[in-house]
Amino acid sequence: KENILKQLAAQNHVLLVASNYFEFLRVKQALEDAEVSHAAISEYCDQKQVTRARSRFFDGHARILLVSERLHFFHRFVIKSVKRLVFYALPSYAHFVADFVEMVRVKEGVRVAPIVLVSALDGGKVERVFGTKNVHKIMQ
Repeated sequence: KENILKQLAAQNHVLLVASNYFEFLRVKQALEDAEVSHAAISEYCDQKQVTRARSRFFDGHARILLVSERLHFFHRFVIKSVKRLVFYALPSYAHFVADFVEMVRVKEGVRVAPIVLVSALDGGKVERVFGTKNVHKIMQ
């Protein structure tokens, strides 16, 4: 956990996606404990908080933007200036992965490889997103 946070803290414009609110709170607390520059928005934030967090992220004042899957489910915000994408756990809906990958803006011709943090219990989600044939390769 600490190793991953150190790696993320060294980068700018990282979009970190939590699949549920409990994970969102856990990651938010870990970022605060590690004193990493971040902004966090969830489905419980009002429009003013969301706008402020997105602006801080876009301007580079917050290195990491933590978002909840439910925020995307309800609002479908397009987050600009994302250069790195990290899923704390895969989203419940497979098409959300593609939605978030499309937000990553890099030079043309450069492929984006999102980081996905999964456990042995996430086999079902991995199968929904990557297909039955690829589950065993990913889960190793």
